[in-house]
Amino acid sequence: MSPSRRTLATGLALATLLLVLPRPVVAQDDLRRVNSETQVKSVSFRFEDGHVFGGDQLIEQMVTRGPSLTDRVQRRFDWFPGVTPQPRNFDPIELQRDMVRLRRYYQRNGFLNPRIDYPATQFNAESNRIRVIINVSEGPPLAVSSREIRVDSIPAPYQSAWDRLGERVPLGPGARYTDFDRIQMETRLRSFWRDRGYAFADIATELQVDSTANRVRLQVDTDLGPLAYVDSIAIVGLSSVSREVVLRELPFRKGDLFSANDLLEGQRSLFSLNLFRIALVEVPPQEADSLVTVRVRLREANPRRLELETGYSREDGVSISSAWRHRNFWGGARSLSLSGSILSGLLASPPAGQLSRREYGVSTSIGQPWVFVRNLSAQLALSANLIDNPNLDTRYRRAAITPSLLYEVLPFRSVSVQYAFSQAEPLDTDVRLGQLGIFSQDVLAGTFTAGKLDNFLNPRRGWAIRPSAEVAGTVLTKDVSYTKGSLDAALFVPLTRRSGLAFETSVGILLPEGPSANQFDPETEFRFDNIRFYSGGANDVRGWGLNQVGPQVARADSVITNDDGSLSVTGAYYEAIGGLGKLRGSAELVFPAPFLGSSWRAATFVDFGAVSSRLIRNGEGQVQQDLNSQPVIEDRHFPTLGDLRFSAGTGLRLQTPVGNVRLDLAFKLNPSEHDLHRPSDEFLFNMGLAGPPPERNWRRLNFHLSIQRAF
Repeated sequence: MSPSRRTLATGLALATLLLVLPRPVVAQDDLRRVNSETQVKSVSFRFEDGHVFGGDQLIEQMVTRGPSLTDRVQRRFDWFPGVTPQPRNFDPIELQRDMVRLRRYYQRNGFLNPRIDYPATQFNAESNRIRVIINVSEGPPLAVSSREIRVDSIPAPYQSAWDRLGERVPLGPGARYTDFDRIQMETRLRSFWRDRGYAFADIATELQVDSTANRVRLQVDTDLGPLAYVDSIAIVGLSSVSREVVLRELPFRKGDLFSANDLLEGQRSLFSLNLFRIALVEVPPQEADSLVTVRVRLREANPRRLELETGYSREDGVSISSAWRHRNFWGGARSLSLSGSILSGLLASPPAGQLSRREYGVSTSIGQPWVFVRNLSAQLALSANLIDNPNLDTRYRRAAITPSLLYEVLPFRSVSVQYAFSQAEPLDTDVRLGQLGIFSQDVLAGTFTAGKLDNFLNPRRGWAIRPSAEVAGTVLTKDVSYTKGSLDAALFVPLTRRSGLAFETSVGILLPEGPSANQFDPETEFRFDNIRFYSGGANDVRGWGLNQVGPQVARADSVITNDDGSLSVTGAYYEAIGGLGKLRGSAELVFPAPFLGSSWRAATFVDFGAVSSRLIRNGEGQVQQDLNSQPVIEDRHFPTLGDLRFSAGTGLRLQTPVGNVRLDLAFKLNPSEHDLHRPSDEFLFNMGLAGPPPERNWRRLNFHLSIQRAF
C-alpha cells in the first residue's frame, strides 16, 4: 500500500472508530489523537447474554494484541543490557480487519449474525496507550434440524457398521452446526469406505439454511466409485536407501484390496525408520478405476547424526549425554549407535537428608528394524556403567549385554522382550561391602504397552496401560534370583478446551528366590538396591523427594564432640530401604494459568504412595539394630492401607515441543516418624546420643522442577 493510500485508510479507520464509539460517560481523550506511536495497553472482551467462546479463543483470531507477560517483564527490566521490549503498536486498520476475522470465526462455528464492536474502547493521550474493549453478542446458534446420509447401494457386509457410524458422527439433529464438525463428519464417512476398498469414495454435503429460524438441514451424498485393488507402487525420491527397504515397510502389495488405513500405517512405518525427512504414501491424481496406483514420495535425511544434550534436575544436578548414530549402517535400515552419559551431581540441591548421586556410562547398540516380519525389530546393546548412589549405599561398576525384541502392533500397542546378562563389582571400601566380589545377573524381561492417547507428549484425552514382568537367575547364573511384576496405568479426561483431569496409578511386587530371599544378608542386600521398589519424586509422590517415601535409615560419616561438649554429625543423610511391593497413584486437575500465556497451565494435585517394608522401633521410637549393628526391617510383600503417604500441592505447566516443563510445590499430609527430622538428629537419637529429634514442619514442603515424562 502506498503512503498516501495508507494515510487515507488510517483516517477512514479512525473515522469509523469515532462513529462506533459513543460519547464517553467519563472524560476520555479524543481518538483523533491516536498516531503511529500509540501502544495497545490491553485487549479484553465483554459478552452479552452468555457466550460459547472465551476471550482466550477469540484473541487467537486477532492480530491486535496487548502486551504479554514476557513483554511486561521486559518493560520492567529494559534498563538491563540486551533487554529490548517489543512494542505493541496500535493499528486502526488492523483492528477493523480483526472485527471481520471475529465475525467470520463465529459464522464458521454456527453463529450467523454475531454483533461485534468496540464502543467502550478507551484512549489515554498522556501515555499514548489505548485499551481495546470488544463487545460481543453471539446471537442464537445455527442448529441442525435434520440430517440425511444417502448411499446408492450399500454392500450387505457393511450395512450394520455404516448405520452405527452414522449415529456416532457429528452434526446429528439438534447439534450446533460448525464447519469443523462438517469436515470431521465428511472425513469419517469418507474414510469408512476408503478403508474398505473404495479408493475414490467421496462425500458431498448440501446445506439448506433457514436464517430466520436459525436452522439448517443437511443432505449428505456418498459416491462410492469402483471397488479398487492396488495395481502398482511407484516410489520416488530414493538415493542411498534401497527400494526393498521401502517395500517391506508397506503393509500392502500389488493385487491387495485398497485400504487408506494401510497407506497411513505404511507412512508411519517409513517415518519410524528415521531415514526420511518426508514420507508420503498417497493416491496420485488418476481416473477412478478398479485398479489404483499408489505413490510413495520420499526425501532422505542424513543417515549420520551427532547429538549432544545437557540438562539439570534438583536431585542430580548437571547431566551431559552424547550419541553418534548411523541409521542405515551397512544398508537395510540397520542402525548403529555409540553413546555416553554423565550424571555429575554438579550444582545439585537434593532435598534435606539426601545426597546427590553420580553415574557414568558408555554404550553401543545395533538395531535391525525388520526381523522375519514387518512389525518385529531386534537390538543388541553393550554397556558399561559406574554407579555411586549414597542414598542407597551403592557404589559399583557394571558391564552388560542386552539383546531385545520389539513387536509393535499399533501405536501405543507394543510388546517387547529382552534378556540382559551383566556382571557387577562393588567398589565401596567399607568392610561390609569391600569383602564382596564380582557377581553376575541375568534377567529376562517383557513389557506390553496398550492405549489410545491424543498426544504422546502432552496427552489430554485417552488411556494407557503398561504391564511388565522380569525373571532373573533362570539361565546362566543364580547370583541374583527373583520374579518381578508391575503395572502402570493412566487416564486423561478433558473437561474444557484448556482444562482436564489426569489419573495415574502403578502397582508392583518383587519375589526374591533362593539365596536372594534374605534381602538383608550382606551378600545379597546391595545387589537388590536398584531392583527393589521405591516411591517419591517429581514423577511419583511429589510431597517427598526422590525415593523418600517409606522407611529410611539415618547414616553419617562421623560424630564429632565439640569443645562445649555438644555433638556434631558430618555427612548425615537418609538411605532409602525400598520394598518388595509398591502402590502409587495421583489425581491432577490442569486448568488455564491466570495472567499467563496460552502455553501455560496451572495444576492442583493429590498423590499417594507406599512401599511394603517398615523399620522396627523400640518403645522409645529408636530404630532397633541386629547383631551386625544393622537396622531391623520387616519386609512384607505388599503395602497396607496404613502405609500410604499422601501429599497435595499446586504447580505450573509450560507446554513445549518436548513435553510439559513442570514446576510443583507439594505438601506432606501425613509424614512418617522420620520425615520431619533432620538425618543428623535422627542418627544421634538412634545411637542413643541425643533425645527425640525435634519436628521441623518446613520439611513438609517439597519443590520439584522437571520435564513431565511420557507414559
